[in-house]
Amino acid sequence: EAEASDDLRLWNCDSSEFGGAEAEASDDEGTDLSSGRGRGCRYDMVLSSFDLSSLIAVDDVFYIEDLRQLSGTIDLGSLVSVGGEQLSIDQLNQRSGDDTAFIQQIDLCALKVVLGVFELEYLPMLKRVCLDSLVSVGRFEVDDNLSLVYLNLPELRVVSGGPYEDAFGSEQARDLEIDDNLSLQFFGAPKLVLVAAEVEVQECPVLTTIQLPSLVLAGKIDIEQNDHLEIINLVSLKFVYPIGFLGTYDRKAQIDIVHNYALYDLDLHNLKSVADSLIINDSSIGCLFLPSLLSVATLPSPSCGRDDYYGLQLHNHS
Repeated sequence: EAEASDDLRLWNCDSSEFGGAEAEASDDEGTDLSSGRGRGCRYDMVLSSFDLSSLIAVDDVFYIEDLRQLSGTIDLGSLVSVGGEQLSIDQLNQRSGDDTAFIQQIDLCALKVVLGVFELEYLPMLKRVCLDSLVSVGRFEVDDNLSLVYLNLPELRVVSGGPYEDAFGSEQARDLEIDDNLSLQFFGAPKLVLVAAEVEVQECPVLTTIQLPSLVLAGKIDIEQNDHLEIINLVSLKFVYPIGFLGTYDRKAQIDIVHNYALYDLDLHNLKSVADSLIINDSSIGCLFLPSLLSVATLPSPSCGRDDYYGLQLHNHS
């Protein structure tokens, strides 16, 4: 049992990728429960269970990655905050084609704040995650999960992370990302008010409903290629505009809702202004009401030769 830690990492590491005889998985003040055993070791998948049910806070990063013998429920029901750059739970790292992961539930019912990025990725058997208390997160990503059907964030108010460098050294500021979840049918955050950068929901083939009824301000809305998506509730959305640090990026502060062929109900009744383009293409919408819309493409036209600066575009491709 543990009550507090500065840096907590549990993973199966291939130490040859980290360049040392023993993989250095945490700083001097942290806790490393990795299972790398020396130069050239492969994923040995030794750790099959752990008890962190009393853990309250992690001041720095918290990783649970590549532990492919974990099964059943991960109980982190006492964890309230993670103060570092990342909280990541990833059972099947993208480097592997393995399909033998068995985490089915994750209990984070007391978690309120994640200062940095919160990732739930490559969890092929995950069916339920409890995030009933989460209020604020820097960035939130749920990607590449095969079995997750329902994702609700009932208390989330703010997603407001800053720029960071990805594995390829490029700067990103994608704040709320729900991508490639093959069984996901519902996504909702009923109290979410602000997303400082991008809301992205892409390639969730059986997703039918997105409920973000309190969202007022976002840096970008990008909802694409969700074949069965029928309902998007953005009834409170007023502004899509570069926020803070995003003004220094070559970003498109636009609404891009395209290739959602089953979409028939899109609520944007209170939308007032979109700084860049407003694009709604390839849907089943019969009537689109934008009674509050005052302006589109109010930022200066880009000088970088962009060929996708459309202003207002509503059409179906033949």
